[in-house]
Amino acid sequence: MTPETVHQYQHEEYTMISKRLRAAGNMFNDLIRCMHHDEISTEAKIINLREELAKHYRDERFHDCNTMGSMVGTSLQVIRTTRQDNTFSFGEFCEIYFYFCIAFHILKILRMKKYCLGVLFIICASAQLPAQITVDTIGTTIVHIETVVDTTHFAGGYDSGPWDLHWGPDDKLWYTNKKQIDRYDPVTGITDTLLRVNSGYIMSLATHNDFANNPYVYITKDTASYYGLGNRVELYRYTYNAAVDSLENPLLILNWGHAGEHSGGRVMFGADTMVYVTTAEYFWQIDTLFNNSGKVLRLHPDGSVPTDNPRPDYTWTWGHRNPQGILQTPNGNIITSEYGMLHDELNLIVPGNHYGWFVFDGISCFQPVDTCNYYQTFVKFPIDIGQNPPSGITWYDHPAIPELNGIIEAVTGINQGLMSYQLNANMDSVIAKTSYLKNEYGRVRDVVAAPSGTVYFIAYDRYKPRINSISNPLFSTLNEQTFIQPLQIYPNPGNNQVHISRKNNNSLSSVRILNSLGSEVLRYEQVKFPFAINSSKLATGVYFFQVTDDNETRIQKWIKVSK
Repeated sequence: MTPETVHQYQHEEYTMISKRLRAAGNMFNDLIRCMHHDEISTEAKIINLREELAKHYRDERFHDCNTMGSMVGTSLQVIRTTRQDNTFSFGEFCEIYFYFCIAFHILKILRMKKYCLGVLFIICASAQLPAQITVDTIGTTIVHIETVVDTTHFAGGYDSGPWDLHWGPDDKLWYTNKKQIDRYDPVTGITDTLLRVNSGYIMSLATHNDFANNPYVYITKDTASYYGLGNRVELYRYTYNAAVDSLENPLLILNWGHAGEHSGGRVMFGADTMVYVTTAEYFWQIDTLFNNSGKVLRLHPDGSVPTDNPRPDYTWTWGHRNPQGILQTPNGNIITSEYGMLHDELNLIVPGNHYGWFVFDGISCFQPVDTCNYYQTFVKFPIDIGQNPPSGITWYDHPAIPELNGIIEAVTGINQGLMSYQLNANMDSVIAKTSYLKNEYGRVRDVVAAPSGTVYFIAYDRYKPRINSISNPLFSTLNEQTFIQPLQIYPNPGNNQVHISRKNNNSLSSVRILNSLGSEVLRYEQVKFPFAINSSKLATGVYFFQVTDDNETRIQKWIKVSK
C-alpha cells in the first residue's frame, strides 16, 4: 500500500467510528452511566491519567473525572461532539479503541457481558454492518461472526446437508451438502457446485497435497440417503477437471459397514502423501484382515496398501468407537476426536495401537475385571477425555485470534460451541482446553481454519444449518501480503539458530519475530540477507517471522523444537 492509500483507509475508518458514536443514542448513554461509578484503579492513577487526557485533548472537562468510566465517557463524548469534521489522528484512534476495551472489561466485571456486547455492537461495529454479522468475543479478542452460507442453501431438519468443511487448493471453502460438494468464494461471496451424485450422502472430502500435479479429491459417501440410517460408507477418488471446473472419473477404493448413525467417515491427506480415513463400529467385531470398521485406515493415493502399515491391510490403528475428526499437527502428529459412549476422547494416533473399544470408554472399563486387566496392558489411552461430543477438528496457528491456537473442535452437544485445546511443545498432550461460543449456535458439526486466520464452522446442525465465519476485524498489522522475491526460513522446525534468505539479498529489511499471541519477542532493523538469528533464548513453540521491505510484508511461521 502507498502512504496515500493508508491515509484514505484511515480517514474512512475514522469517519465510520465517529458516525457510529453519534448514532449509538441512548444505549451509548446507558453504557456510560453504568460505568461512571466503577472504581477499577487507584486514585493516583486516575488523577495522572485525567491530567494527561486534559492536556492531550486541550479540554478542561477531564479535570472533573473521578473514575476510569467517567474518563471513557468524556473521551468518547469529545470525539462525538467536537470532531464534526471526522478527522483525528491515528494516536487518538488507538486511544479510542483502548477506551472501548476498558468499557468492555468494566462491564465484564459487572457480569453484564451480554449487555456489553450489545453496546459494543452498536458503538464499534453494528451501525453499518450487514444484518448477518454480529460481534462476539473469543476470550479477550473481539471478533465478527458472519453467516457466509445461509440456510437457504441447505435442507433443514434432522438430515440437514453440511457435514464437512475443507479449505480448498483454490483458496475457497469446499463443503459437503448431502449429494453435493459445493464451494464458497470468500472474495466474491459466490457459491457453486463441484460435484453432484445421484444417491447417497457425502460425508467428507480431502484434496491431494500436490493438487497441481495430482488433482485428486477423496470423498466418503454413505450409500443411504442419510448416514444416520445405518448402511455402508464408501471411499472414492475423483479427478478434478480444470477445463470444466468439476470432479470426474470416480474410483471406488474401499468401504465399511456401520450400525446406526455412528459411522466415522472423515478423510485426510497426510504430509506423508498417504490418505487417512476414520471408521466406526458399535459392537465387538472379529478383527479380520480388511475388516475396516472401528479404525484409522491408511492407504496410498491410488488405493493400494502401504507396505509399512502395521498389518497387511489398511489398518493403521484400531479399537475406535466413532472417530469423527482427524488432523495433522505441524510436527506431523495425527490426532483424532472420538465420540464416546459416556466419555468423549482426543487421541494421539500411533500406528499399531489399540484404542480400547469395545472394552474401554475413555479411561473407564465396562467389561469383566479380567478383560479390563488384560486390555489395560496394551491399550493406548486418550490425551484428553470429557463430555463434549465432538465432530470435526482443525489446527489453528495464527495471531489473529490467539485464544484458538492449537486444536479447535466442533462440539455437537447442543449449545456447546467450539472447544479449543492448547498442546505442549511436542504437540502430544493437552495443557488446557476452553469452551467458546456456548449457548449460541446449537449443534456445531465441523470447523476449519483458513490461512488468513478466519475460522469457518457449521452452526445449527440438524435444525437450520448455516456456515459462519469468525474473524478479527481489528487484526491488520500481520495481514499476509506476497513478496515479489521468495522468502526462505530454515531449518524449520529449528532449534538454536535460524537463517533467513531471499532471492534478492541486496535489499534492506526489518525483521520482527512474534510469538503465538502476536507479541513481539525480537526485532532487527536494516537487515541484509542472508541473515542468521540466535534463537537459543526462545521457548519452544510456534513463532511468526514478519519481514518488511519497501512497503511489502511477508509473514511466515517457524516452529522451535527442543534438541
